[in-house]
Amino acid sequence: MKMRFYDYFERNDKDPARNLYCDLLHFLVAITASLALASCTTIRTPQKYVSPDKSFSVAVEGGVLTYRGLLMKRGVDQAEKYLAEHPSVSVLAIESQGGEVTEGMRLGDLVLARSMDVRVIGSICASSCANYVFVSGRQKFIEPGALLTWHGSPLRPQDMPITATVVDSDGHSESKEYKGEALLEYLKRPEIAISVERDRKEQMEFFRARRVDGRITVFGQEIGCDCQWTLTVEDMGKFGVDGVYADSSYPNAAPLLKELSVVTLRLKDYPGHVSGGKD
Repeated sequence: MKMRFYDYFERNDKDPARNLYCDLLHFLVAITASLALASCTTIRTPQKYVSPDKSFSVAVEGGVLTYRGLLMKRGVDQAEKYLAEHPSVSVLAIESQGGEVTEGMRLGDLVLARSMDVRVIGSICASSCANYVFVSGRQKFIEPGALLTWHGSPLRPQDMPITATVVDSDGHSESKEYKGEALLEYLKRPEIAISVERDRKEQMEFFRARRVDGRITVFGQEIGCDCQWTLTVEDMGKFGVDGVYADSSYPNAAPLLKELSVVTLRLKDYPGHVSGGKD
Protein backbone atom coordinates (compact mmCIF):
# COMPACT_ATOMS: atom_id res chain seq x y z
CA MET A 1 0.00 0.00 0.00
CA LYS A 2 1.32 3.43 -0.87
CA MET A 3 1.98 5.56 2.18
CA ARG A 4 0.88 9.18 2.13
CA PHE A 5 3.23 11.91 3.35
CA TYR A 6 1.22 12.72 6.48
CA ASP A 7 0.73 9.01 7.28
CA TYR A 8 4.45 8.78 7.92
CA PHE A 9 4.32 11.37 10.69
CA GLU A 10 1.14 9.90 12.18
CA ARG A 11 2.82 6.48 12.50
CA ASN A 12 6.09 7.85 13.87
CA ASP A 13 4.86 10.43 16.34
CA LYS A 14 6.76 8.73 19.17
CA ASP A 15 10.06 8.61 17.32
CA PRO A 16 12.56 10.94 19.18
CA ALA A 17 14.53 11.64 16.03
CA ARG A 18 11.38 12.46 14.18
CA ASN A 19 10.23 14.79 16.98
CA LEU A 20 13.60 16.58 16.97
CA TYR A 21 13.31 17.02 13.20
CA CYS A 22 9.80 18.49 13.52
CA ASP A 23 10.89 20.88 16.26
CA LEU A 24 13.74 22.08 14.11
CA LEU A 25 11.42 22.44 11.13
CA HIS A 26 8.93 24.51 13.15
CA PHE A 27 11.74 26.72 14.44
CA LEU A 28 13.03 27.41 10.94
CA VAL A 29 9.52 28.21 9.69
CA ALA A 30 8.98 30.63 12.59
CA ILE A 31 12.32 32.37 11.96
CA THR A 32 11.60 32.68 8.22
CA ALA A 33 8.15 34.16 8.90
CA SER A 34 9.61 36.65 11.38
CA LEU A 35 12.27 37.81 8.92
CA ALA A 36 9.70 38.17 6.17
CA LEU A 37 7.46 40.24 8.44
CA ALA A 38 10.37 42.42 9.53
CA SER A 39 11.41 43.07 5.94
CA CYS A 40 7.85 44.04 5.03
CA THR A 41 7.66 46.56 7.84
CA THR A 42 10.90 48.27 6.82
CA ILE A 43 10.00 48.66 3.14
CA ARG A 44 8.30 52.02 2.57
CA THR A 45 5.50 51.89 0.07
CA PRO A 46 5.23 55.18 -1.87
CA GLN A 47 2.01 57.11 -1.22
CA LYS A 48 0.40 59.62 -3.54
CA TYR A 49 -2.72 61.77 -3.53
CA VAL A 50 -4.03 63.51 -6.65
CA SER A 51 -6.88 65.99 -6.26
CA PRO A 52 -10.06 65.12 -8.22
CA ASP A 53 -9.65 68.22 -10.40
CA LYS A 54 -5.91 67.51 -10.93
CA SER A 55 -5.04 70.94 -9.54
CA PHE A 56 -2.40 69.48 -7.21
CA SER A 57 -0.77 66.23 -6.17
CA VAL A 58 1.16 65.27 -3.05
CA ALA A 59 3.37 62.21 -2.75
CA VAL A 60 5.82 60.78 -0.27
CA GLU A 61 8.56 58.25 -0.88
CA GLY A 62 11.52 57.59 1.36
CA GLY A 63 12.70 60.89 2.78
CA VAL A 64 11.12 63.11 0.12
CA LEU A 65 7.72 64.80 0.05
CA THR A 66 6.76 65.94 -3.47
CA TYR A 67 4.19 68.70 -4.06
CA ARG A 68 3.05 69.64 -7.56
CA GLY A 69 0.42 72.19 -8.52
CA LEU A 70 -1.55 74.95 -6.84
CA LEU A 71 -0.93 75.79 -3.20
CA MET A 72 -4.34 75.42 -1.59
CA LYS A 73 -5.80 74.24 1.70
CA ARG A 74 -6.59 70.67 0.64
CA GLY A 75 -3.11 70.22 -0.76
CA VAL A 76 -1.28 71.61 2.26
CA ASP A 77 -3.56 69.57 4.54
CA GLN A 78 -2.44 66.44 2.69
CA ALA A 79 1.21 67.49 2.90
CA GLU A 80 0.86 68.03 6.64
CA LYS A 81 -0.78 64.60 7.02
CA TYR A 82 2.06 62.85 5.18
CA LEU A 83 4.68 64.71 7.22
CA ALA A 84 3.00 63.59 10.44
CA GLU A 85 2.95 59.98 9.21
CA HIS A 86 6.54 60.05 7.95
CA PRO A 87 8.74 61.85 10.50
CA SER A 88 11.93 60.94 8.61
CA VAL A 89 11.01 63.12 5.60
CA SER A 90 13.66 65.82 5.26
CA VAL A 91 13.21 67.18 1.71
CA LEU A 92 10.33 68.98 0.00
CA ALA A 93 10.47 68.70 -3.79
CA ILE A 94 8.09 71.24 -5.29
CA GLU A 95 6.80 72.44 -8.64
CA SER A 96 4.10 75.10 -8.25
CA GLN A 97 2.73 78.10 -10.07
CA GLY A 98 1.72 79.57 -6.72
CA GLY A 99 -1.63 79.79 -5.01
CA GLU A 100 -3.15 81.05 -1.79
CA VAL A 101 -0.96 83.30 0.34
CA THR A 102 -2.05 81.75 3.63
CA GLU A 103 -1.40 78.22 2.38
CA GLY A 104 1.99 79.12 0.96
CA MET A 105 2.91 80.53 4.36
CA ARG A 106 1.56 77.44 6.12
CA LEU A 107 3.61 75.09 3.97
CA GLY A 108 6.61 77.33 4.56
CA ASP A 109 6.05 77.07 8.31
CA LEU A 110 5.98 73.26 8.07
CA VAL A 111 9.28 73.32 6.17
CA LEU A 112 10.89 75.68 8.68
CA ALA A 113 9.67 73.74 11.73
CA ARG A 114 11.26 70.54 10.42
CA SER A 115 14.43 72.19 9.01
CA MET A 116 13.67 70.65 5.62
CA ASP A 117 15.57 71.25 2.41
CA VAL A 118 13.56 72.57 -0.54
CA ARG A 119 14.20 71.41 -4.08
CA VAL A 120 12.54 73.18 -7.02
CA ILE A 121 11.77 70.53 -9.62
CA GLY A 122 10.11 70.49 -13.02
CA SER A 123 9.48 73.89 -14.55
CA ILE A 124 8.71 76.54 -11.93
CA CYS A 125 8.27 77.73 -8.36
CA ALA A 126 6.36 81.01 -8.63
CA SER A 127 4.46 83.52 -6.54
CA SER A 128 3.53 82.01 -3.14
CA CYS A 129 5.90 79.12 -3.79
CA ALA A 130 8.86 81.50 -4.18
CA ASN A 131 7.65 84.00 -1.55
CA TYR A 132 7.07 81.58 1.29
CA VAL A 133 8.04 77.96 0.60
CA PHE A 134 11.43 78.35 -1.08
CA VAL A 135 12.78 80.90 1.39
CA SER A 136 11.85 78.59 4.30
CA GLY A 137 14.19 75.79 3.26
CA ARG A 138 17.35 74.97 5.21
CA GLN A 139 19.18 74.37 1.93
CA LYS A 140 17.56 75.34 -1.33
CA PHE A 141 18.15 73.68 -4.69
CA ILE A 142 16.98 74.81 -8.13
CA GLU A 143 17.20 71.89 -10.54
CA PRO A 144 18.47 72.53 -14.08
CA GLY A 145 15.65 73.91 -16.22
CA ALA A 146 13.54 75.06 -13.28
CA LEU A 147 12.75 78.72 -12.63
CA LEU A 148 12.03 80.74 -9.48
CA THR A 149 9.85 83.83 -9.99
CA TRP A 150 8.32 86.63 -7.92
CA HIS A 151 5.65 89.19 -8.80
CA GLY A 152 4.56 90.82 -5.54
CA SER A 153 3.15 90.27 -2.08
CA PRO A 154 0.89 91.89 0.55
CA LEU A 155 3.88 94.01 1.61
CA ARG A 156 2.84 96.31 -1.25
CA PRO A 157 -0.96 95.90 -1.55
CA GLN A 158 -1.20 98.96 -3.78
CA ASP A 159 0.51 96.92 -6.51
CA MET A 160 -1.75 93.88 -6.24
CA PRO A 161 -5.09 94.25 -8.06
CA ILE A 162 -8.01 92.98 -5.97
CA THR A 163 -11.13 91.27 -7.24
CA ALA A 164 -14.03 91.70 -4.83
CA THR A 165 -17.69 90.70 -4.90
CA VAL A 166 -20.04 93.68 -4.99
CA VAL A 167 -23.68 93.24 -3.94
CA ASP A 168 -26.22 95.89 -5.01
CA SER A 169 -29.46 96.87 -3.28
CA ASP A 170 -31.40 94.22 -5.22
CA GLY A 171 -29.11 91.47 -3.95
CA HIS A 172 -27.45 91.01 -7.31
CA SER A 173 -23.73 90.31 -7.00
CA GLU A 174 -20.88 90.66 -9.43
CA SER A 175 -17.11 90.56 -9.33
CA LYS A 176 -15.27 93.85 -9.63
CA GLU A 177 -11.53 94.34 -10.07
CA TYR A 178 -9.84 97.22 -8.32
CA LYS A 179 -6.54 98.52 -9.63
CA GLY A 180 -4.76 101.83 -10.08
CA GLU A 181 -6.56 104.79 -8.48
CA ALA A 182 -9.65 102.66 -7.80
CA LEU A 183 -7.50 100.23 -5.82
CA LEU A 184 -5.94 103.03 -3.75
CA GLU A 185 -9.40 104.30 -2.83
CA TYR A 186 -10.56 100.77 -2.03
CA LEU A 187 -7.61 100.24 0.32
CA LYS A 188 -8.57 103.38 2.27
CA ARG A 189 -11.87 101.88 3.40
CA PRO A 190 -11.62 101.49 7.20
CA GLU A 191 -12.43 97.78 7.27
CA ILE A 192 -10.06 97.09 4.37
CA ALA A 193 -7.24 99.22 5.81
CA ILE A 194 -7.35 97.23 9.07
CA SER A 195 -7.13 93.94 7.17
CA VAL A 196 -4.30 95.19 4.96
CA GLU A 197 -2.24 96.37 7.94
CA ARG A 198 -2.77 93.04 9.72
CA ASP A 199 -1.60 91.16 6.64
CA ARG A 200 1.42 93.41 6.25
CA LYS A 201 2.54 92.81 9.84
CA GLU A 202 2.02 89.07 9.45
CA GLN A 203 4.22 89.11 6.36
CA MET A 204 6.95 91.05 8.11
CA GLU A 205 6.96 88.58 11.01
CA PHE A 206 7.11 85.63 8.60
CA PHE A 207 10.25 86.95 6.92
CA ARG A 208 11.82 88.13 10.18
CA ALA A 209 11.63 84.56 11.52
CA ARG A 210 13.72 83.46 8.50
CA ARG A 211 16.10 86.42 8.64
CA VAL A 212 15.07 87.28 5.10
CA ASP A 213 14.46 90.75 3.66
CA GLY A 214 10.82 90.45 2.58
CA ARG A 215 11.34 93.09 -0.07
CA ILE A 216 12.62 90.30 -2.29
CA THR A 217 8.89 89.73 -2.93
CA VAL A 218 8.28 93.34 -4.05
CA PHE A 219 11.65 94.33 -5.53
CA GLY A 220 10.16 94.61 -9.02
CA GLN A 221 7.44 97.02 -7.88
CA GLU A 222 9.93 99.10 -5.89
CA ILE A 223 12.00 99.77 -8.98
CA GLY A 224 8.96 100.28 -11.22
CA CYS A 225 9.16 97.01 -13.15
CA ASP A 226 5.69 95.82 -14.11
CA CYS A 227 6.92 92.26 -14.52
CA GLN A 228 7.56 88.82 -13.15
CA TRP A 229 11.18 88.58 -12.12
CA THR A 230 13.89 86.26 -10.93
CA LEU A 231 17.26 86.89 -9.33
CA THR A 232 20.73 85.45 -9.52
CA VAL A 233 21.81 83.19 -6.67
CA GLU A 234 24.22 85.92 -5.54
CA ASP A 235 21.46 88.54 -5.32
CA MET A 236 19.16 86.13 -3.48
CA GLY A 237 21.86 85.96 -0.83
CA LYS A 238 21.90 89.76 -0.55
CA PHE A 239 18.23 89.58 0.41
CA GLY A 240 19.08 87.02 3.08
CA VAL A 241 18.03 83.94 1.10
CA ASP A 242 21.11 81.84 1.81
CA GLY A 243 22.07 78.26 1.02
CA VAL A 244 20.83 78.37 -2.58
CA TYR A 245 22.35 75.95 -5.08
CA ALA A 246 21.72 76.16 -8.82
CA ASP A 247 23.46 75.36 -12.07
CA SER A 248 25.95 78.00 -13.19
CA SER A 249 23.71 78.77 -16.17
CA TYR A 250 20.76 79.76 -13.94
CA PRO A 251 18.45 81.38 -14.84
CA ASN A 252 19.31 81.65 -18.53
CA ALA A 253 18.80 77.95 -19.31
CA ALA A 254 15.28 77.80 -17.88
CA PRO A 255 12.80 77.32 -20.79
CA LEU A 256 10.09 79.41 -19.10
CA LEU A 257 12.33 82.46 -18.78
CA LYS A 258 11.49 83.64 -22.30
CA GLU A 259 8.15 81.89 -22.57
CA LEU A 260 6.74 83.83 -19.60
CA SER A 261 8.78 87.00 -20.29
CA VAL A 262 10.43 86.76 -16.88
CA VAL A 263 12.98 89.50 -16.24
CA THR A 264 16.27 88.81 -14.45
CA LEU A 265 16.71 91.78 -12.13
CA ARG A 266 20.20 92.56 -10.82
CA LEU A 267 20.84 94.69 -7.76
CA LYS A 268 23.96 96.21 -9.30
CA ASP A 269 21.72 97.89 -11.90
CA TYR A 270 19.83 99.74 -9.14
CA PRO A 271 22.49 101.31 -6.90
CA GLY A 272 19.90 103.46 -5.15
CA HIS A 273 18.02 100.41 -3.91
CA VAL A 274 18.86 99.43 -0.33
CA SER A 275 19.04 95.64 -0.16
CA GLY A 276 19.91 92.99 2.35
CA GLY A 277 18.83 93.51 5.91
CA LYS A 278 18.40 90.32 7.94
CA ASP A 279 17.15 92.11 11.04
